Amino acid sequence: MGAGHTRRSRIRRSLIPLSLQWSLVFTGLFLWDKRLRTFFILTLLFIPGCSRYASPVCLSGAFLDADRYCSPSKAPVHHIPFRHGFSTTVTQGFHGLYSHKGDEAYAIDFSCDSGDPIAASRSGKVLTVKEDSDEGCSDSSCTDLANYITIDHGDGTFSEYGHLQHLGALVEEGDNVCAGDLIGLCGTTGYSISPHLHFSLLDQSRRTLPVQFAEPRVNRGFGFAVPDTKYESQNGHRASCKKVNYSPLSRNAFAHQGIVLSEDIEIEFDTEARVLEGEYFGDYPYVAIHKKAVDESDWKVACYPVKEGRFKALIDWELEDKKGSYFLMLVGADERCSSPVSGWSWAYLIRYLR
Repeated sequence: MGAGHTRRSRIRRSLIPLSLQWSLVFTGLFLWDKRLRTFFILTLLFIPGCSRYASPVCLSGAFLDADRYCSPSKAPVHHIPFRHGFSTTVTQGFHGLYSHKGDEAYAIDFSCDSGDPIAASRSGKVLTVKEDSDEGCSDSSCTDLANYITIDHGDGTFSEYGHLQHLGALVEEGDNVCAGDLIGLCGTTGYSISPHLHFSLLDQSRRTLPVQFAEPRVNRGFGFAVPDTKYESQNGHRASCKKVNYSPLSRNAFAHQGIVLSEDIEIEFDTEARVLEGEYFGDYPYVAIHKKAVDESDWKVACYPVKEGRFKALIDWELEDKKGSYFLMLVGADERCSSPVSGWSWAYLIRYLR
């Protein structure tokens, strides 16, 4: 963005419920010169960062705090995701040229051989497990063929362990795990040309987040994983740890679609129907609920009317809906229950247990 600095401004809640992060950029500095009879102008550009109702995801390096304001991120501290004493090298770090770009910018690749055991980097609850693939290739078209395990840490962050071996998961969805517990086996499924572990810390929109590791932080005072650097895991097995519940979805989770719910919602439930209500700030006359099983291609949709800016919707699980994980998105819709042509680039993950 060039030279400049960032400041954060808060507008009093009694006036406008909005928090803004601005980037203040100096684009030029011009001074008056009497001899030349010319003047120079100081130009300032204010570039908005995130607003309280603009998105559930702040810009890189920030997070939504308890008051729903964007605050600077403090990168969480995890352990190297292998058993105690295992030596591994970082083969691709943050912003790696090969594949760590965009939403994957803060992913980390660790070296390992096929079958090497992988350990949970931090305590949590297993959210998703995929282990049915035995394919991989050097092209991004193979991305969805990767086996992986996702662990919810109960605070809106999720660690994910990718490229696992075929049938290489050692845990099941719903299991509580401690840091150091063995969870899977190293492999090369998906977008991969050789065995390694693709590790990432995610938010609820599946964007990667910066993460530190306890081992280099303690030993060298610098917690971030450095490319082409070897580390020895000190991620020992714990006899017990505090159980973690799945992270709820914030009431503002769909704010980028103009929808603010009345309350946070749990992502795991076993009832046949679930009521969601809240406000809609767009022009469409309906709010649509879209859901899709993670292993299916088709979305199911149901629409509910908006009256005086409010709606009351029902996630209704039909007889053919089966136990498992589903993607969920709420958007505005027209009379035909058609949603915005712009669509959405990601959806939230929920679990239906019946």
